[in-house]
Amino acid sequence: MTETGPPLPAAGFVPAAGLSSRMGSPKALLPLDGVPFLVRTVRALRRGGCSPVIVSVRDPGDEIGLLALSEADRVVVPSDPERGPIAGLQAALPHLGPDRAGMVVLPVDHPLVRAETVSALLEAGRAAPESLILQPTCGGRSGHPVLFRAEVFPELMEEDLEEGARTVVRRDPERVRRIEVGDPGILANLDTPEDVTRHAGAPPLTAKRAAAAILERTAAGDTVALLQTLAPGEATAAGAGAGAGAGAGAGRMLVYGPGAEGAVLGSLGSSALDEEGIAAAQVAVREPAPSPGSIGLPGPGGKEIRVFIEIHHPADGMVVVGAGHIAQPLARMGALLGMEVTILDDRPEWARRDRFPDASKVLQVDFDDPFRDTTIHPRSHVVLVTRGHRYDYECLVRLLRMDPPPAYIGMIGSRRRVRATFAQLGADGFGPDVAARVWAPIGLDIGAQTPTEIAVAVAGEIILARRGGTGTPLRDRERVADRFMASDAERVGSGDGEGS
Repeated sequence: MTETGPPLPAAGFVPAAGLSSRMGSPKALLPLDGVPFLVRTVRALRRGGCSPVIVSVRDPGDEIGLLALSEADRVVVPSDPERGPIAGLQAALPHLGPDRAGMVVLPVDHPLVRAETVSALLEAGRAAPESLILQPTCGGRSGHPVLFRAEVFPELMEEDLEEGARTVVRRDPERVRRIEVGDPGILANLDTPEDVTRHAGAPPLTAKRAAAAILERTAAGDTVALLQTLAPGEATAAGAGAGAGAGAGAGRMLVYGPGAEGAVLGSLGSSALDEEGIAAAQVAVREPAPSPGSIGLPGPGGKEIRVFIEIHHPADGMVVVGAGHIAQPLARMGALLGMEVTILDDRPEWARRDRFPDASKVLQVDFDDPFRDTTIHPRSHVVLVTRGHRYDYECLVRLLRMDPPPAYIGMIGSRRRVRATFAQLGADGFGPDVAARVWAPIGLDIGAQTPTEIAVAVAGEIILARRGGTGTPLRDRERVADRFMASDAERVGSGDGEGS
């Protein structure tokens, strides 16, 4: 990323004027590993580069107000705290001088946000001055804090904001820039006592609940990392998965999201150890074929903690958009390859279960929103074979805009139609790197003519995309006949003679 403007001087804001009666006591004062929520959020903003840091409270003389006065640079009192956090933000904005180019808003119930995340937002703000609102994401999910540029301050001061600052964020998606930060803390809204106790080192997940969560999340298209502390002397984790005991009191945690970088369920015993575990999960999930095993993580006092780690991926899927003649043999081949096959078409007479006995799902859809009821994830292989080029292209654009993208996107079509597709992608603003993800014309060059032969060519290409290779016949690559049927002189001359 190239910087295009001067450093972004931004303030930080923590709304802490809520009653939070569900907790039994004010959220701002609740301790997490001994540090109150309010202190954690203020320090994350300050260490991330925000100045000044402002906190809104109901009463500067109560316990929250006094704590805020000791930690923040300024404390404000909203005129009508019943309106929610927006009232505090509106009380804070007039205290910013003209030299403040933005405001980073971090709710007090997000105490796990890292200072590095705040820094990343400010860095992105420096590099992209045209982005008026910046929001962090983790594993494709948006969270807090949010950076508002000064240009939108007048909108934040409006009286009729039904959803507070969220109303301003949702007005124009084009001016919102999302930044992947890999910080699960942006998603951790500690809104109930259970949330707090879980992140504060509460008893770990039960094995039964962990196993159920793994099944649920992988079915939803997420990759899940299971981490579990091992009893002293337990050097290997073979068989120590979600269903194993691994000692009484063992910590157990799931890290999940498209890249196992999203939400966190459970705990290894402390927030510091959880952060180490999340980092380890992010490394493990990028390995081509991660094997279950144990790793050492730094624990309290520098003591090494042995942790079992296992990665669970969603099942490989084949989504065939279009239920025509090619789809039938292709669905059968997808099932033989061990994929969960989904067939989509808008014609009820074509999208019938009896035509696709090998498919997991056969859905009649509206091509205006074809993937509404279908999960597309990084292990999905999507084949576009609808009855019309317009439908293929509209589906293709939706797929190319997905984050994360599917593993494979193949589109049928003649050379002329494929050329027209790529020309249109360029006109619609897609760059060469994005267009290169499209396999079109679809299939390997095997001279296929019938629907079944075309399906074989497509299935072969999907295998090539999954496993790697060249598609070259092994005969031509190995040239065994050439080497061993040659004359003795030719073999000696080429180095293939006896003793070579």
